[in-house]
Order: sequence, then C-alpha cells, then structure tokens
Amino acid sequence: MIKGWAIAIATAGITLLSKQEIRFLYCFPVFILIIGLWALDGFFLSQERMYRALYNKVRKEDNTDFDMNASVFNTGKNSWVCSTFSKTLLLFYGIIFAAVIIFFIIATIKCKIEFII
Repeated sequence: MIKGWAIAIATAGITLLSKQEIRFLYCFPVFILIIGLWALDGFFLSQERMYRALYNKVRKEDNTDFDMNASVFNTGKNSWVCSTFSKTLLLFYGIIFAAVIIFFIIATIKCKIEFII
C-alpha cells in the first residue's frame, strides 16, 4: 500500500507541476512525502527481515521459547538504513523521485513555476 501511495503522490505532484502559475512551495510537500514513504517502507522491510531471521532461528531449534522479540536480529542487512537503501526500494523510490525532479526541472525551464512566495 505504501508504494501505491507513493505513486499516487508522485502523480499528483507531476500534475501540479504541469499547471500554470503554480507556486514553488507547493512542490516541496511532494518531495517530503515521497522521502517519508520511502523511509516508512524501509522500516517495514527491516521489520519483515528481522522476523524472518527470528523465524529461521526458531525453526532450526528444538527448544522453542516463544519469544517474539525480533530486535536482536537488527544487524547487518536487517537494519533500517540497509533496508531503506536496499536494491528494490532504491530502484523503486529512486525512479519516482527522479521522475518528479525531472518534471520539476522541465516546469522550471518552461517558466511555469512562480518563485514568489
């Protein structure tokens, strides 16, 4: 669902950029929301990776303690930073962010954006 929201927000931002006399400050919430959704998606991917590591540990053991604390697996590729900048999220959100920036530059070159606040 987060990826769907990111695409919808990017599409709305690109649509805003195509309108004439749009104010410059209206474009920044699009950038902030995309970065926020990217970070949130990275957080959920990191949680999923930690619980997968916990599941793999439990399935290999004979004595199960039923502890659902997955934070002990928050190392390496399971960390939030590594998950946020994983290949899949970097490619997905990088393309969206680049598309919005490209349309922003095109709109700026065509002088459709009013820089007066």
